[in-house]
Amino acid sequence: IAVRSPSRLTAYFRDPDETALALRDGWFLTGDVGWLDEDGWLYFVDRKKDVIRRGGENVSSALVEKVLREHPRVAEVAVVGVSDPVLGQEIKAFVVASGPVSQNELLDELREFATARLARFQVPRLWEFRASLPKTATQRVEKYKLRQTGGTLLG
Repeated sequence: IAVRSPSRLTAYFRDPDETALALRDGWFLTGDVGWLDEDGWLYFVDRKKDVIRRGGENVSSALVEKVLREHPRVAEVAVVGVSDPVLGQEIKAFVVASGPVSQNELLDELREFATARLARFQVPRLWEFRASLPKTATQRVEKYKLRQTGGTLLG
């Protein structure tokens, strides 16, 4: 997604390299991926850096998170791509349960739930259950910290 406006940012503070990447010919490249419909409505898909490249497929972490968040026993979820020697990246879901639950039972439920709602290549293969997710002061999930944990297959 690129925007042009007289009130857009003119530079990143003390970061000329990021500024050069983000500003092109008067356009600000937001780092987001989206699409326009025939009526001109813009639909956000995901942050470009959060799109997971699994094999030959691009997987929106935001879409997978949205689906998993619909499960009644999920309080919070974050989905990231972790390095995989064969596929490039594998999908890993970090889940905070909404209450006490058997991890194996919830894992089975979530796999079934996701499989019924997502394409096969979008279903996470790696899962980690946590008491909480790392967040910034503004309560945004710090996905870069989650990516550093690598792959852990449960179940």
